Amino acid sequence: MTDYRLVTKPQGYKHAHKYLRSKGVECKLSFPTIIAIRDEEVVGVIGTHPQKDAIVTGPVEVNSRSVALRLSEAYDNVMRAAGISSYLMWVDKANQGWSKILRRLPGFIERGQDRGRFIYERTL
Repeated sequence: MTDYRLVTKPQGYKHAHKYLRSKGVECKLSFPTIIAIRDEEVVGVIGTHPQKDAIVTGPVEVNSRSVALRLSEAYDNVMRAAGISSYLMWVDKANQGWSKILRRLPGFIERGQDRGRFIYERTL
């Protein structure tokens, strides 16, 4: 069974960063960040990039598609509870599989392309 936990303490961010580093990702994370845990191991992270003019989701790193979908649902629930009605998500153009999934999901609209990535807006 996989648990999905909102990160609220420094230790949770340490676990998230450790998992991301294992996937070759170095970045800053801000609230909300959610981790997926199975058998006491992190198996997925969805975070938020700190930006001045927008809420940008990412990174999203997971070990399976089902974990990705559940993390996204948990993230949406946190955003709704915070009164947020939309956010942006950047996806590397090389990640065609993830882009294909987002194009099929309701509430995701491709808003453009920039620096080797697709930009999607998620409306809640």
